[in-house]
Amino acid sequence: MANLALASVIRVFDANGDPVPGALVRLYDSGTTTARTAYSDAALTTPLSWPLVADGAGVLPPFQVGPGAVKAVISTAADAILYTVDPCIVTSSDATGAAGISFNPTAELPYDNVQDAIEGAAASAASGFAPYGLGITGNAALLANIDATNIAAGSYRFDATTTGTFPTGVTAAQGGTIVMTRETSALATMALKPSNSDKTWDRRQSTTWLLWKQRVFVDGTGVRGDLTRYGATTWESLPVGTVGKVVSSDGTDVVYATPGKIATETGLTGLAQKDIVLPAGFTVYRLVLWDVIPGTTGASLQIRVSTDGGSSFISTGSYTAMGSILAASSTNAGTIANTVAGTAGILTGALATSTGKEASGELMIVPGAAQFVLRGGMSYETNLSTDGIQSLVRVRNAAASVNAIRLFMSTGNIGLSYALIGVA
Repeated sequence: MANLALASVIRVFDANGDPVPGALVRLYDSGTTTARTAYSDAALTTPLSWPLVADGAGVLPPFQVGPGAVKAVISTAADAILYTVDPCIVTSSDATGAAGISFNPTAELPYDNVQDAIEGAAASAASGFAPYGLGITGNAALLANIDATNIAAGSYRFDATTTGTFPTGVTAAQGGTIVMTRETSALATMALKPSNSDKTWDRRQSTTWLLWKQRVFVDGTGVRGDLTRYGATTWESLPVGTVGKVVSSDGTDVVYATPGKIATETGLTGLAQKDIVLPAGFTVYRLVLWDVIPGTTGASLQIRVSTDGGSSFISTGSYTAMGSILAASSTNAGTIANTVAGTAGILTGALATSTGKEASGELMIVPGAAQFVLRGGMSYETNLSTDGIQSLVRVRNAAASVNAIRLFMSTGNIGLSYALIGVA
């Protein structure tokens, strides 16, 4: 591209503002002493004299130069330097707009006009962002090691070849995306999302990378009072419970439950025995029994204890049991068979199998670090008559840290309903 070094008539003036007849203009590459040829035509085929010579009025002939910035050294006809212009302002002779403005090429932008330089800079900027995942429509840049502490801010991906510390339950083979944000060279945040999951984890760099933290996301729209819990595989909402319920654990999930209630089963029939675990977290339990009925007339309700969570129950002669029977008839009043070294604790007298004569009651259980103690009362009708019976019982065993009990009949099967409640 040819440039008009002087787009209009130009006259050389001295310091007093007077024209300089026969002024001399020597052209060089900008910043150097390398002579630069001037031409009289846009095709740069007809060179002018060097130096250029002004006429008697100090007017220079129009001239054009090739690409690149130009330095001009202006002198009198006697070759006394008046001044130097470096670089000269040049304009294109064959283009308009930004394309008509000369640009000094650089290694990064080897263009000779502003329009090409702008387009080149834009293309270079876009390609320069690609390694950081910005403006791309294909694959993001692959991270080799997610534990590197010098990762530039941007969006990346990981695959089976990526090394580093992944969140628990996530493997490199899953593939996914990583977004890096950076505050300083030593402070940064990394967000990781596997491609086959809706879960996202974050961690923070403070010189080294710290532990991963999982974000909590819940599908759908919640309502006032909803809670968030981790379900079988992901975070989920726990809808607000009914009046009077409290948040509790059923051993697997967080649920709403009656305050203190640990377990409830109703309508159990035909069992050889019923084992009930006393979960940790309480020192006193309340056991409510109803619809207790034997499979064999005359059987009595009994209890044994376990210190291994119900794997085995103590059946040696180590139970101390005593009880009093209160009845309308003196015939049935008296005591439950008191034992000092029994193989089980006795909770009732002889029970009837008739419907309507089922036993019920409430027992307070204190497992204790040193010994097991049970106290309470049972109400029933004896198999011997229709007389109403109430028995007050106390059972003790020297076993420490009891964590399960077994209810059974002295003979035959048992049917019952029960509720276990943690008291304190």
